[in-house]
Amino acid sequence: MRELIRPFIGTAGYVNQSQIKAIESLFSRRARIRPKFGIFADAKTYRGQTGEHLTRNPPKEHIGEIFTGRRGNLNIIHYEVETPDRLAEELLGVYRPSDSWLDGIQINTPWPDIRELTTVRRACCEMEQDFVIGIQLSSAIIEEAKGDRSQLLNRVARYANLVDYIVVDGPEDTDHERRTALLHNLLRDLRSYEDLFRFVANVDFNPELPQSIQALLQAFPNLSIEASQALCYEDSERFSVETTRRFVNRAITIYEEAFRGTL
Repeated sequence: MRELIRPFIGTAGYVNQSQIKAIESLFSRRARIRPKFGIFADAKTYRGQTGEHLTRNPPKEHIGEIFTGRRGNLNIIHYEVETPDRLAEELLGVYRPSDSWLDGIQINTPWPDIRELTTVRRACCEMEQDFVIGIQLSSAIIEEAKGDRSQLLNRVARYANLVDYIVVDGPEDTDHERRTALLHNLLRDLRSYEDLFRFVANVDFNPELPQSIQALLQAFPNLSIEASQALCYEDSERFSVETTRRFVNRAITIYEEAFRGTL
């Protein structure tokens, strides 16, 4: 599986390199887990537009300057697609799979078009790039499939050989323990696809992750976890290094406790 031998702890929303350096210093290069750093981009980024959205989405010509190049980091663009049937054109307009600083792209749009993803994957193969692609199962998608989980599983299977990891949102529930239990049940249903994809739990709890996450990691040893987009922002506009540091430190501790002696 491309670049995903080890689980990762993912955070996103970085707009400058100093923010990444502050977080990557928390990780050991020899650890069982690795850091994943995400930068937001969308159709405005693709078109080279400037404006207020740059507080979250840096200009595309600056994205390569933000990632640090540290060995072991997983550097990902989180892309919000504007026109689904032009997904490949948009993505390839923001990045090139040959860019040495980039490891992959995560598409934060429900059920991206299979044909468009095939075009993106083909471009990676032509350049002989070991390029990671991730998609997201949002809470809305999960809620829609509540009555028929088989329909969800069948649709996920269509992304085999196109997608490397799938981010799974926890069902919407304000009770942390209940929400983790629901997430556990969903991951259990998806377990039959572990040979096809890596799975990532999107945890939009506060930075102090509940202890129940440890049991989730023990049940699914290859599981990665990722902070929600909102978690890393102290308000709705600005990335917070301190909040992100608290989340990552807590996540590292939980991984260490879950796999004591193996990290």
